[in-house]
Amino acid sequence: MRRHHRSLLVALAAASLLAPRGRVARAQERKGADKIACINAFEQGQRLRNGARVLEAREALLVCQQESCPVVVRKDCTSELEQVEAAIPSVVVVVRDAHGDDVTDVALTIDGKQVATSLDGRAIKLDPGVRAFHVEMARGGPAIDQKVVVHLAEKNRVIVLTAGDGGGSGGAGGAEGGGGGGDEGRDRDKGRSGGGHGVAPWIVVGVGGALMVAGGIVWGLAQADVDAGQKLCPSGVCTSTSDKRKSDDLQQGGQTRTYIGVGLLGAGAVAVAGGLVWHFVFERGAAGRAFAPEVGPRYGGVAYTARFF
Repeated sequence: MRRHHRSLLVALAAASLLAPRGRVARAQERKGADKIACINAFEQGQRLRNGARVLEAREALLVCQQESCPVVVRKDCTSELEQVEAAIPSVVVVVRDAHGDDVTDVALTIDGKQVATSLDGRAIKLDPGVRAFHVEMARGGPAIDQKVVVHLAEKNRVIVLTAGDGGGSGGAGGAEGGGGGGDEGRDRDKGRSGGGHGVAPWIVVGVGGALMVAGGIVWGLAQADVDAGQKLCPSGVCTSTSDKRKSDDLQQGGQTRTYIGVGLLGAGAVAVAGGLVWHFVFERGAAGRAFAPEVGPRYGGVAYTARFF
């Protein structure tokens, strides 16, 4: 009986010693698992950000900001999250009917996912890339479908979607900031979608033409000095020391100005060509431009969207 009693006491003592150690071991395992989860979340956030999937990157980085994560991981995670937040683009969608009036009672779908059942002027966060906007008006009328290039780190860009007079296509305005409403915004959108050209390309052409004229004048004067220097010393033979000195000065100065004139002519030609390309190729309005920048999760470049002329 005593032997049984002593055995029971020994067992209880052993259990009391092992129990805290078991709890500590389990706590350490959980801590180790949390640390691994934090590190994995941080690495996943970096991969998603590099792939331009900034919305998913933000969700992943919020995980490694928890108090259970190591201080070093939280610090790196905070820095990465700030960069992701700055990179997330946002748009403000404005829908207008065929008369140019704003419509708020609409169902807005972006890339097949419904994001709003009415418009209240608030910004919508998106991943960068080509986004497909689809709008259906609650009071009826043609649906609007428009693809828009959303750029990285672009904040509160106003996208104006306008219903066509007799079809289901819409035009997209690209005004920056929170503006774009009222008659002034409609006039700006009309100028963009109507194929009108701005004066900036022609300013570039004008500057290029002026450079070419100046280059031609400098080149002509330089050639006159070179010819005058050669006449002072025909075939390199000078009649006096003063003639030789003057001839050398004229020819050396003329050669230097010749280089300047050629440089001005070249710069002017590049400016004229660039301005013409800008006008006839790139600045054809939002609906008819021949080339447009395009950025996706894993690509970026220039897309051909229309004919040149």
